[in-house]
Amino acid sequence: GLGTFVSGPQENSVVTTSFSPSAYYQLAKDLRLNGSLSLSWYQVLDVDTPLAEGDALLSDISLGVSHGRIYHHEDSGFNVSGNLRVGLPTSLASQFQNRLFTLSTAFTASIPVGPVSFSYTLGFGKYFNLTATPTVDCEDFEDPEECISGRDANPNFGFESERRGPEVYLPGAGATSFYLQNSLGISWTIIDELSLSFGLAISNSYGVRSFPKDDLSGDNATSGRSHRDRLSSSLGLDYTINKHFSVGASLTTDTSTPFGADGNDFPVVFDFSRASDNITSFNISVTGSL
Repeated sequence: GLGTFVSGPQENSVVTTSFSPSAYYQLAKDLRLNGSLSLSWYQVLDVDTPLAEGDALLSDISLGVSHGRIYHHEDSGFNVSGNLRVGLPTSLASQFQNRLFTLSTAFTASIPVGPVSFSYTLGFGKYFNLTATPTVDCEDFEDPEECISGRDANPNFGFESERRGPEVYLPGAGATSFYLQNSLGISWTIIDELSLSFGLAISNSYGVRSFPKDDLSGDNATSGRSHRDRLSSSLGLDYTINKHFSVGASLTTDTSTPFGADGNDFPVVFDFSRASDNITSFNISVTGSL
């Protein structure tokens, strides 16, 4: 569901299923070559979206290397791990932004304190794009009428676009240049097979383009490079049935304006009050490994 804990038009039914295969090859004792992707199947969509029920979308394919013990302290259990990944533009979102590839890296420091483990991750990602704005090449359409220039009849589905030669582009939107992410994780091993986890992540994305502030800008807008913050908070319960099979359930809230419209608010974990600015979902997972 979206807007799960509010009433009115912002409370909508949404059901999706994601299939997320991944694989690794052990290069050395703590060094792995990794690959992953996901396929999201949208079964129920009671929201304004250009997607149709039954649509399935592929994510970017991720390839990379990871090291599980860049540094490890035997007595305390303190450990530093890291990874370096390349994302291939196999998703529609990346193709729409004319993305060549994504390069990202992250380092995680963790330490156990009895049955509780604390971790902190610092991540950075850089997007390499062909253009500064998202575009659609009308020559790729069998029917040119489907390549819309201007706003569609339904404003919830359309974009204020302009045609430039064979392309339609969005003059008010810019592609993302890079992002920074800070995340905190806490995991409590209740028993050997059952664990409770809490996660909190703040990401800051920066666009390719800079925009001036004019008479069409909002009251809280500022000039300069486009910038967007995002806060994600999650609470999960996982149960390991055996070494090959586990199940889990989680509650996740993504907030697109964690610091408020003016940028001065204190971010709230599991913010259910601003329904238009967050997406709250219940998730059930089934994980198998060989």
